Amino acid sequence: MKRRAAETREKPAVILAQSLQNLPDESRSLMISSANIKRTLRNRRTAKYPPVPPTLAELELPDEWTTTGDDKKTKFVVFDNGPTASSRIIIMGLEQCVKHLASTSKWFMDGNFAMAPKGFEQVICCLHSSHRGV
Repeated sequence: MKRRAAETREKPAVILAQSLQNLPDESRSLMISSANIKRTLRNRRTAKYPPVPPTLAELELPDEWTTTGDDKKTKFVVFDNGPTASSRIIIMGLEQCVKHLASTSKWFMDGNFAMAPKGFEQVICCLHSSHRGV
């Protein structure tokens, strides 16, 4: 389970459920709580990530963190005004989504602050499009 948590993007709950399917009942009864197992799996996954820097100015974005997909050719960081900016802004998304945003008549924004690391803010953008089928 720990290896799967470190090597895949599967949710800890999925890894645990699939692993328990093949486990005999007597072994299941000896296991620690599922909450503890899921926490261990989350910790294993986050161990491979770099620590969260104390400030945005100290945040470094290596190339592998600015692309998405297996081919690592799809650009994901749309804008970064750099670590020397007085107020750093990093915008992440896909180019096709940015084009879609540009073509909409209204944007609705919301913050997802509980999921953002300390010192950071995550803003979600939802759109209202005047285009049919979008």
